[in-house]
Amino acid sequence: MFRYFGADPSKKWTKEELIAYDNASIAKQDARGRLIAAKKEGKIEGKMENKIEVIAKCLQEGMSPEVISRLVELPLYEVQKIITQLGV
Repeated sequence: MFRYFGADPSKKWTKEELIAYDNASIAKQDARGRLIAAKKEGKIEGKMENKIEVIAKCLQEGMSPEVISRLVELPLYEVQKIITQLGV
């Protein structure tokens, strides 16, 4: 286990050192987890922004909310909510 984290396995660790080491390892994993979650959230937001742009363009072309809903693969109520937010 210690080798995995770059520690010297032959060193005699005190209880306090082990706790500090464990806490540092946990903090490192937490930071990785936050980074992964932020990347996923950014991708989701980007996809939604793209769908909003497509909805706006479809409306300009005169498409109905029902057709737009199928094209962007969102429920009709979501498309209608976005249309309201766009002020169209």
